[in-house]
Amino acid sequence: MVSFGYLEKEVVENLYLYDSDRLLELVDMADVNDVTRDTLNMAVLRMIQAYDSSHNEGMLYAARNLCSKLQNGSSLYRINELQIKKRIESLSVEDISALDEIINGSGPMSIVCAAHILKGELELAKEQLSKMDEDEQKIFEEWPIYTLLK
Repeated sequence: MVSFGYLEKEVVENLYLYDSDRLLELVDMADVNDVTRDTLNMAVLRMIQAYDSSHNEGMLYAARNLCSKLQNGSSLYRINELQIKKRIESLSVEDISALDEIINGSGPMSIVCAAHILKGELELAKEQLSKMDEDEQKIFEEWPIYTLLK
């Protein structure tokens, strides 16, 4: 499962096209630890991107399951959890409160920008994005959260 995070979204969206149950099994077996956490988070992002391209809901549910395994109080994992939820259903009052905490915290500009996107505060998100240097902007634009800004 660890190497799964290095696959391109086009590969991921076709990899389990007909067997999302198998993907869920692999997610359930994933070993989350300090060594695998970043790679597994990349797998979550790839699955979200694959969902955005294919609308294969199994991909999104697998991403949500893996994201919940990654949770450790990090605002990054919370953002990923909420961007998955937003693709499935509306965010709750508690979710919006969590996003407000992220916005008012001292986190990275990219995380604050993502929180604004999830709240629907697109002008504020664009303002945050414009404050990032060119390299940060390019990286941010590759993340699946960026598709919610367009």
